[in-house]
Order: sequence, then C-alpha cells, then structure tokens
Amino acid sequence: AAALKGTAVTTLSERVLVRGQKLTVVQGSIVNIKADAIVHPT
Repeated sequence: AAALKGTAVTTLSERVLVRGQKLTVVQGSIVNIKADAIVHPT
C-alpha cells in the first residue's frame, strides 16, 4: 500500500506472506491509499 504524497497514513505492521505477498496494516483514510486490495474489518 502506497500512500499518496502529503497524506497522513501510519504503517502499523508489515508482513511478507508464504507466497511472497506483502500484507501491510495501516491507519488513515482509505481514499488516500493506492493498493491492489483493501480489507476493512467489521
């Protein structure tokens, strides 16, 4: 997940999964993040 320039997004955790995917947990507004997928826990 790459935050757009000038936005307030905090990276809380990053992990590389078994098959090479990167999981990044961030705190901030999702409208300011470029990502392949976003999971919103409810």
